[in-house]
Amino acid sequence: VQAAVQTAAPHGHAPAAPPTSPRSNAKPKSPFQFQTPSDWKPAQGTSLSVAAFQAQHDGRSVTITITPAGGDLIANVNRWRGQIQLPAASADEIKNSSRSLTVDKRPVVIVELMNENGNPPQAIFAAILNDGGQTWFIKLSGDAAAAKQEQSNFDSFVQSIRFEG
Repeated sequence: VQAAVQTAAPHGHAPAAPPTSPRSNAKPKSPFQFQTPSDWKPAQGTSLSVAAFQAQHDGRSVTITITPAGGDLIANVNRWRGQIQLPAASADEIKNSSRSLTVDKRPVVIVELMNENGNPPQAIFAAILNDGGQTWFIKLSGDAAAAKQEQSNFDSFVQSIRFEG
């Protein structure tokens, strides 16, 4: 199923912006399209997400978000590690445990973080896609067992990304 990214404003009320920095309530727009796995359902993302989905297995769920972002790879990976109660890793450990691929002629780094001994067991799979001036995070997070079951769907989803134009 070909999915175009929706750009509707998020539900609820956004906090008022200070008068010196006007903001738009519109969500950022994605410059690409993708194939969404048939069992992924639309979900509520963050205010910065251009798309969000949820997948469930045996009552356990994961959320998949697409977000324009920035920052250093090591800092982001260690922030995600902290989110699932894993200790920080060195730059070499992160480099050695990640994998690289090319999606629509753009470099992608894939990071798979798993804490099966956490309470609750959690995982984060992230694809960091660089499109020249913009970095995109395609992130799957949630229950570790459900994440394992969604791993091939996540990989296929990332590899389906095609930029417009």
